[in-house]
Parts: sequence; structure tokens; C-alpha cells
Amino acid sequence: MRRMKLVLIAFALCCAGWSMPAAADETTPPSPCEALMRADFSSATAGAAVEVVAAQAARIDGIETCRLEGSIDADIGFEIRLPRSGWNGKFLMQGCRAFCGVLMTDEANDALKRGYAVASTDMGHAGSIADVTWAYNNPKAETDFAARATVLTAQLTEAVIDAFYGDAAAYSYYRGCSTGERKVLTLAQRHPSAFGGLISGAPVQFRAGMLNLLNMGTVNDGAAGDDVLDGAALTVLHAHALVSCDPADGKADGIIGDPLSCQIDVAELTCDGTGDAPCLTPRQVDAAERIYAGYRNLAGEQLAPAPLPGSEFNWEAGILPQENGRTFYTMFAEDILRYMAFENDPGPDYSWRSFNAERDLPRMNAMAELMEADDPDLTAFANLGHKLILYHGWQDDSVAPLNTVAYAEAVAAEMGPDALAAFLRLYMIPGMNHCGGGPGYGDVDWLTALEAWVERAEAPAGLDGKAWPAGDPAGRATHLPYPLGGG
Repeated sequence: MRRMKLVLIAFALCCAGWSMPAAADETTPPSPCEALMRADFSSATAGAAVEVVAAQAARIDGIETCRLEGSIDADIGFEIRLPRSGWNGKFLMQGCRAFCGVLMTDEANDALKRGYAVASTDMGHAGSIADVTWAYNNPKAETDFAARATVLTAQLTEAVIDAFYGDAAAYSYYRGCSTGERKVLTLAQRHPSAFGGLISGAPVQFRAGMLNLLNMGTVNDGAAGDDVLDGAALTVLHAHALVSCDPADGKADGIIGDPLSCQIDVAELTCDGTGDAPCLTPRQVDAAERIYAGYRNLAGEQLAPAPLPGSEFNWEAGILPQENGRTFYTMFAEDILRYMAFENDPGPDYSWRSFNAERDLPRMNAMAELMEADDPDLTAFANLGHKLILYHGWQDDSVAPLNTVAYAEAVAAEMGPDALAAFLRLYMIPGMNHCGGGPGYGDVDWLTALEAWVERAEAPAGLDGKAWPAGDPAGRATHLPYPLGGG
């Protein structure tokens, strides 16, 4: 009887137009995002194997996104984020910092919210941004770090965009700061077709950057007690720089507007034992003068530019001895010498004290050819109609601002100021530290300026800068392009 009732119920439901739902099995078609797991993208990466380990829907910063993670050629980690609706037809790749080893895709969430497809790479290895031991006798990893990981990730992302949206990106941009911006110059010089627009902040130059850190990091070597150039001494030094140079721009605002014209006499601060005025010991004065002078060889010639007046508060983190007696900048520079600077890496037993500029800088040439981004001939990049915005904070100490000025001036000399004006702008930001922060108004919407230049031929001129979160929320400054080539 029970069986008969079940048969009758099933018959009634069928006649009413109701049917049992299909089982969710392997025949259910994947979502467009999940389908990317099964796609073969190796043709987009010059044959390098692509493994997508995750492709799933995710809500990121309020945006419904298809998020991909995986590797290229086994070692190059990548992440791609695709807005599931409202794609603006553009692609932004976000650069990394220092020695990378991580994915910094979160730093592109501002662009994701504007409709961009965004991507990042760990530049060919996993680790912390302060770790360079991965480069030890590892030429493939060094090649990936130099540019290969960035180029392959960009090529993969463009193929993924085409597969997901059924259309190619109309515009592709790259943005980064520090190491990410050295990469920008490398892209402009060696891979000019990779991106239509580049934003480069505080680009690191391989040899000069290491020499500056080595010079700064060792000034307290052998100092003890009151002779250490410490936070209290830097407060005295910074106050002296402001008194000497802040009023020159007509505003006593704690920002040196033109540090290039700032001349300070550190010796004036030498303690004479006759009063209570803040002062520096002769050893501290010597250390400060050495930093302002930049790295010099035995003949007294400057081999690397120095940080400028106004940057003094930023020195403390890099030059103060830590618990192990060494400074952060010394350890950073020493690790470059141990694991990356030379073709044959000397390894963990090498000491910075063994470094001799006259002997060892020529030995760095082979790696500099791979890592340096100092070629001033950007003709191929310019001929494609592509655009480059450079910027740097005058208060940067870890990457000397004059490196960026010198490179832009070299491009102007190579190509001429008229040709330069068609594709490159340099902005030097008063009161801005390395990649951001500081008392100045360095929070600039570089991406909007680049979009206007690339997409509508509206060349950037005066750009509005806001204060960083810790600064004056009502403060504003207009930043004009830095004059290049005598302009």
C-alpha cells in the first residue's frame, strides 16, 4: 500500500509539470571564472608553463571579482583580479618593492574599484621584501627579478583578460615605486611595447642605490655613547636645515621647497662646551657631513648622490645600530654584495669591510647590465606614442632623489627637450619621503594624469597634491613638472 501511494504521488507531480532537479555533478558547466583553471595560456608566455592554482569568485574591497593565483615557469608567482562587471577595458599592473618575494595586488585596489583588471607578480621568488638570499648563485631568479617575471605576467594577464571578457584590453599601464619603478625604466628601455603608460616613483639605480645605503649605514661604525648620530642629534640637524633653508620659498611650513639651493654648514653645530644650546660632537658632525657628501672614492669623487637637506628625520631607521650592533642600511647593502652584486656571489661570509669601490665596481658591471636601468635612449618607447611619468620625493633618503633627476636629464640630453616633452614628465615633490609620507603634499592621483595623457592626449601640467593621512587634511599644493634640458 505504501509503495502504491508513492507511485501515485510521483505520477501526480509529473503531470503537474514538476520534475526532480538534476544532480550537481561533473557535467555542470564551470563558471566563466572557474573555466580559466582549465585554459592553456602557455602560448601567451613564450612557452613558459602556466599553472593556475585558484580561480574563484571573491569580493575584494567591495568589488565582485574573479581572482586568479598561480605560477609561470614554476617560480614566478602571480595574482590577477578581474572585475566581474563594470570592466573599463583597461589593465593595470602593480609593481613591487625592495627585493619583492610577495604579491602586492592589494595596492591596486584603487584601480580595481575604478573598473581596472589588475595584476601583480612576486618577481620570481617567494620571501620577504628585505630578503635577497634567493639570488645566491641563482641566475634564473636574478633574470626573473630583473624583468622577465614582470613581462611574462603582463602577457599572461592580457591573455586571461581576452579569455574572460572576450575582448582585449584597450589600454595597459604599469605603476610602482622603488624597485617597482626601477622596473618601469627597465620596461621603457628594454620592453617598450609592454605597456602604453608607465608611472615610476623613486626608481632605484642598482649601483648608486647600494653605494648610498653603504655610505649612510656605516657612518656610526665605531661610534659609541654621545658620538652616535642618533635621533636626538638628527633633531638638532633637521632644525638647523629648516632654519637655514625653509624660509627661502616664502613659507615657513617645515618643508624645504628647493633643497638643491639649500646650503647648510653642519660645523656650526659643533659643541664648544660653553653653553646649553643643542649641538653635535665633532664625531657626529663628521658623520652628518659624510652623509650629505654622498659615497666618494679615495680621490674624493662622488660615486653616488646623497640625500638632501630636509631628509634628516628619515635617516634614523637606517643608520642607528640595532641589537646586533649593525644598522639596517649596512645589512641591506651587505646582502646585495653577498648575493646579487657580482657574477660569482661571495656568499654569507662576505663583509662590507672587504668592499673596495675602485676594485669592485668594475666587477659589478655584468650584474649591472642585467639590473641597472640607466639607458637614456627611449626612442623606441617614444615612437610607439607611449608615456612615462616619473616622480620622486625630495625628502627620500634611501633612494637619493638626484639619481632620478640625473636620469631624466640624461634622457633630455640624448633625445632633445622637444622630443622629451612628447612622452616624459618628471615631478619632484617637496616634503615627500620614499614613495610617500612626510609633511609635504605628495598624495597625487598619478593614474588619472596618465590616463588623460595616453587616452586623450592631455599632457600633464600642474597636478594637485594632498597631504598624507597624518598631515593637514585641508592642505593642498600644485606640483609643476621639473624643468629638464634647460627648459
